[in-house]
Amino acid sequence: MAGGLGAGPDAIFAARRLASSGQHDGAIACCSAQLDCGPSVDIGERMVLLELRARARSRVALGQLAQAMRDADALQGLAHRRGCAPTLRVLANICAATVQMRLGRNKLALETARHAMGVARKSRDARLIASA
Repeated sequence: MAGGLGAGPDAIFAARRLASSGQHDGAIACCSAQLDCGPSVDIGERMVLLELRARARSRVALGQLAQAMRDADALQGLAHRRGCAPTLRVLANICAATVQMRLGRNKLALETARHAMGVARKSRDARLIASA
């Protein structure tokens, strides 16, 4: 992988560190490079990378809202696949709601956030409910 970053969890860790230190361009590049690996990236990792690139301080922080919404839409598309874990569905909806809110689509963001809460409650997972 470019820049010496490892695959999967290593790339996610690196992207999170870059984003949390304000290096958003680097975080986006790290996520994008891993996402470009195609089908070899497991769906859970793909979803986390999309979320990191879209919402987790990077595209939104840089004001790249159209690109962030494309990532959030892709994330929701993956989340709607049959058998997708509730944790990943909540992640997708919270990401989308955050970007929608930044775009001024507050009614849609509220609806999306409510959907995330519904998925979380249905799971009966206290940590997931708290994160939604």
